[in-house]
Amino acid sequence: MIQHWRKGAQDALEMAQLALTAQKYDHVLFNVHLAVEKALKSLYIREHGEDVPRTHDLAFIASLLSSAFSEDAVAFLRELSSFSVDARYHDPHWTGEYATQQHAREWLQKAVAFLSPLFL
Repeated sequence: MIQHWRKGAQDALEMAQLALTAQKYDHVLFNVHLAVEKALKSLYIREHGEDVPRTHDLAFIASLLSSAFSEDAVAFLRELSSFSVDARYHDPHWTGEYATQQHAREWLQKAVAFLSPLFL
């Protein structure tokens, strides 16, 4: 199960990179969220030996882990958590304001930096 979630995280990160190339910036942001969510859930399963809580709240999932995350990391997770809904439902205001090339690149870089020490 751990490998399933880890592979899902890596696949979502790859999809985010492909979406960036295709200029589908809302899809970049959604898949960045998905990659981090699946990575955290793989850590949860490894640590607790049980299925993960059904939530998309990344900071909450991180709070269930024994790893200490910095305040900056928790702030990153809190903001990124909103992408699971905003990017999925393509809110026109959010898409116009936030799903830009610059934000997509920034969040993809932040996700890679967050995920790298975990297992990428």
